[in-house]
Amino acid sequence: MKLILVRHGETDWNKERRYQGQLDVPLNARGRWQAEHAAGALAGLPVDYLISSDLQRALATAEAIGSVCGRGVTADPRLREMSYGKWEGLTVDEIKEHYDGEYRHWRTDPATYPPEGGEGLAAAVRRVEHVLQDVAQVEAETVVLVSHGGTLRILLRYLLGLPPDAYWQFKIENASISTVQISAVGNRLVRMNDTGHLLSGDRQFTK
Repeated sequence: MKLILVRHGETDWNKERRYQGQLDVPLNARGRWQAEHAAGALAGLPVDYLISSDLQRALATAEAIGSVCGRGVTADPRLREMSYGKWEGLTVDEIKEHYDGEYRHWRTDPATYPPEGGEGLAAAVRRVEHVLQDVAQVEAETVVLVSHGGTLRILLRYLLGLPPDAYWQFKIENASISTVQISAVGNRLVRMNDTGHLLSGDRQFTK
C-alpha cells in the first residue's frame, strides 16, 4: 500500500503560531489556496481511499483532494490533532510566559510530560494505531490520509519504527505531502514534507 500523508492548509492560528489542538479552526485564504494546490499535485493518481480528520481545516483540505481524485472523504475523529489542554488558543510566546517549565519538559520529552489538561502522547499513539489497523483492512493500493502536524509526526514515527523521542525530528509544513510505502518486509519513507506544489504563486500571500 502507498500511504500518502497530507497536512491541512494554513489557518490564521498557524500564521500566529497559536496552538489549535482539537479546536475547530477553519482554513484562511492562503490555506484554501494551499489545499487546492495540494489537490492539484495529487490529481491523476489512482486514489482508492481518502480519509481525514473531522476537524474542518483538515476536512476542507481532504475535500479539495477528493474533488480532483473522484473520491468521497471518510471523516474520522481519531485523526484529530493532539489535545493541548490549557495551551489551546495560546501562542507559543504566551505558553512560554505562563507555562515555561511545562513547555520545556514537553519539548524535551513529550511522552512523559503532556500539556496540563491535554492528551498524553501514548493515548494519541493508540488512537492513530487503531486508524492504521482499520486502513490496513481496506482493499486499496493508494490511500490518502489528511491530518495535522502532531498527528502526522506520530504516524510517521510509528510507521518507521522510531522511538518516542523521534517525535520532534519531523518537519511537516502546511499542505505538505509525504509518502510511506507499506510493505510486509518493512515500510519505506519515499517522500517527506514536499511543498513543491506551493512554490508558484504563494508569494501573493507573503507580501
